[in-house]
Amino acid sequence: MNHKLRILSSFFVFFALCLGVQLNAEIYQYKITCLGIRVVDINITNYFNQEIGLLRVKADSYFTTSIFPFIHNTYITRYEDDFLPVSYEKHVDQKKYFEDRICTYNRENKTAIMIDRLKDKTTSYSIMPSSRDFFSALLYISNHLQVKDDIWLDANKLIWKASYEREDKEIIKTSMGKFPAIRIKMRFHKISAEPKENSDMLTNQLVNEDNTLYLWISDDNRHLPLRAKYERKPFPVYWEITSYKP
Repeated sequence: MNHKLRILSSFFVFFALCLGVQLNAEIYQYKITCLGIRVVDINITNYFNQEIGLLRVKADSYFTTSIFPFIHNTYITRYEDDFLPVSYEKHVDQKKYFEDRICTYNRENKTAIMIDRLKDKTTSYSIMPSSRDFFSALLYISNHLQVKDDIWLDANKLIWKASYEREDKEIIKTSMGKFPAIRIKMRFHKISAEPKENSDMLTNQLVNEDNTLYLWISDDNRHLPLRAKYERKPFPVYWEITSYKP
């Protein structure tokens, strides 16, 4: 994370403490593998209380391949209750592709404003009242798991509907040990008429009508996202939890 981002996330926590707001924190660590090779490490830090929260996600290459080139990305989501983003920042540094953007949401008007710092451009676009980014949606699903449901995603200025349903319960083995888990299957459907643009590999490229995402959520009171399998071509990609600190 660059200096400005460290200041931003630290200021959020410091400001909350100055106001007497008690914040909890939890840290998730994941590894991403493809063809059995560990290619990316993910760190998700969630600062929160009952009303507000801040998600800070760092993604860094562990090993580069032709399928997974160099990645050094940061995502920051400031959210209100139920993981609804107030603002969402993306700072993407991957092979030959860069982003430095911040989106702010007006849910009453169903609009968002994106400031693209690299292009010095401001864009307004439509959202759904409950649109979320990829990481806030992941934690929302984990904490509000239904038998079957639809959620809305904001993926690079486009509205997507993500439909999921619970499948089987399983015992899965992770770096943290064995867990009882609930497997869910998720498919994506693009609602916006505009075509997709090139974007980062870890979030917006996951949202694709041709591919399926499977999630395994721990079947206990923590509801940890334990594993993900993304059935993309030519090879599937796996996310697996390596540590969790409440």
